[in-house]
Amino acid sequence: MPAHGRWADLDGKRTKGRHRCTIVSDSQEKRNGASPATFDIESVDGIRTVVVHGDVDISSATLLKDAIVGGDGADVVTLDLSDCRYMDSSGLSALISASRKLGSGFPIVLGRGSFLRKLFRITGLDAHFTLHEDRDAARRSREGDAEPPPG
Repeated sequence: MPAHGRWADLDGKRTKGRHRCTIVSDSQEKRNGASPATFDIESVDGIRTVVVHGDVDISSATLLKDAIVGGDGADVVTLDLSDCRYMDSSGLSALISASRKLGSGFPIVLGRGSFLRKLFRITGLDAHFTLHEDRDAARRSREGDAEPPPG
C-alpha cells in the first residue's frame, strides 16, 4: 500500500494484462475549495497510465510518485495531468524524483489551456518531459508516429 493513502481496486482482478485501480489520499483534507487528489492507474500491455484528478500538494506528492513508479512491471509510463487543478513544488519534485527512479522522463498529457504548461516552461521541466495535448498524441509519440508539440 502506498504511504498515506489506500489502493481501491476497480476491476477486482487482473485480466489480459490489464489492471486498473485508484489511489485516494487519506491525509488530504478538503480546505479552501481544494479538491483532494486521486490517481487512476491503468496498466495495459506494459504501459502504465496515471491520471491525476484534483489538487497535488505536499499531502499527496508521495502518492503521485508511488503511482508513477508503481510496482506492476510496466515498462512505459504516461502521466495525464489534464484533470489536475493545482500542483505545488512538492508535486513537481515528485515528478522529478519519479523520472530519476525510472531512469528517464515520461510523456505528460496537459490540456491546451492548462496552467501547468506555463509552470513547466518557467521551471524548465518542459525540456525534461515531453508534453502532449491528449493521450493519443502521447501514444503516437511513443510509437514514433508523431513529434511532440512544442511545450
